Amino acid sequence: MGMPALIYRTGFIGYSLASLKRGVLGLVGFRPVRDMVIGGVESRRDHEQVLARVGQMGARGI
Repeated sequence: MGMPALIYRTGFIGYSLASLKRGVLGLVGFRPVRDMVIGGVESRRDHEQVLARVGQMGARGI
């Protein structure tokens, strides 16, 4: 997403994310559903940094 994550969460209140969690994932039985909004990924360098960070989080089981 090109928008900063903080603005998405506060300005848009994450309605689409909440709908996905309750309406789709919760309905089919996925619980608990955690989320992480990553924003401001526009350049190739940003993309690579985010992928590395998310890969580390996955390795830790977050």
